[in-house]
Amino acid sequence: MSRHQPSGVITYQEGHGLHQVHRWCAFAVLAVSFFMTVADGHYWAHLAGPFVIVGIGTAFAFIPVSIAALAGVAEHEAGLASGLLNTSQQLGGAIGVAVASTIAATHAGTLLHQGATPAAALTSGFSWAFWACGAIGLAAVPVTYLLVRRHELAKAVASTAAKPQPAPAKV
Repeated sequence: MSRHQPSGVITYQEGHGLHQVHRWCAFAVLAVSFFMTVADGHYWAHLAGPFVIVGIGTAFAFIPVSIAALAGVAEHEAGLASGLLNTSQQLGGAIGVAVASTIAATHAGTLLHQGATPAAALTSGFSWAFWACGAIGLAAVPVTYLLVRRHELAKAVASTAAKPQPAPAKV
């Protein structure tokens, strides 16, 4: 099914290699850095563009990561592996939100106690949180190189390419 979505098409055309995983992870992480804005910023001028970039980067990151994570999994264990991947993504997101909100609230509170205006303190707190998320994402890229099972990924690509694919339904 993912072969007919834009990210799936690109993944299948360019291959499932690690270059896909790190390219889209780096793209999404790079987009996080665009969230730095000023206290008197405006939505369309400072946030709309980065929101679109992060949305596209995230969409293009999930498909290759899912393909890499499920490569080499036996068919009878595919449901279990998919569930584990989904649970890991959900827990990772929850922990990420907890860490980011803790950083933002702590820094904003510190600035408020030092006499900063609420808008400036909140903006600076979010800025620190987004930089922390970007740093964690960048640190995850080399970890991906260490953890992806290259030989299983290559076998999965070869077996997928060998299987005949059903034709799309005519409308």
